[in-house]
Amino acid sequence: MAINHELDKDDLRAFESDAKVGLLATVNPRGLPHITFIATIQAKTPRQLIWGQFTEGLSKQHLKTDPHAAFLIMSLNKELWRGKAQWTHERKEGEEYELF
Repeated sequence: MAINHELDKDDLRAFESDAKVGLLATVNPRGLPHITFIATIQAKTPRQLIWGQFTEGLSKQHLKTDPHAAFLIMSLNKELWRGKAQWTHERKEGEEYELF
């Protein structure tokens, strides 16, 4: 998922932690917000987020219809990162898939 601003090296390290809160906000077909808890969300690069899918929910369906999303990540120290993003693709193999 491509994000609208760059993250720095400290942000990248903070996002690696499994001990964080990750929220992904999408828009459902009726135009209403849909928020999902995704603890696996992390930064792959300064402009790209990735996450693993361990259960099947509605977020990915919503992103396939409308790729616009927003995210919030909160560390255990209550540091917050939030921004807008655009879903680009999913993978069933490769580096990201094996990471999760």
